Amino acid sequence: MAELAKIFNCLYIFLALGLSLIIRIILSIFKSAELSREQKDEVRFELWKKSFFSSANDKAIDDYWLSFWLGSIELMIYPYSMASRWEFIAFWIGIKTAVTWKKWEEGKDRSPYMRFLLGNALVISFSYVMYLIFIK
Repeated sequence: MAELAKIFNCLYIFLALGLSLIIRIILSIFKSAELSREQKDEVRFELWKKSFFSSANDKAIDDYWLSFWLGSIELMIYPYSMASRWEFIAFWIGIKTAVTWKKWEEGKDRSPYMRFLLGNALVISFSYVMYLIFIK
């Protein structure tokens, strides 16, 4: 029985990491589309690679995979929160929104805000699927 629990836990963690990677791919596609409007000389795929691998040496593009790790942690925590405390998810997203609200308000482009919303929607959706599979 202990072996089954270990396998179950490993599967849960690897699924969260895999889903976070899928979210990163999707958000990098949208980020590269936004960047291709600004940087006409680069091919969109090259911009996608720079965004995905965080290798542009540009603080506007590079995130050093922090969003991947944060999303992975959220994907591991949210399903358990869905089982008992949905308020935690609302509180956490509220804090993330409040911290960057001023930056979005000052910006002329809504693309970063829309990517933020899409990323959170994907994390919550995938978390719900994980909740149904592993917890419920």
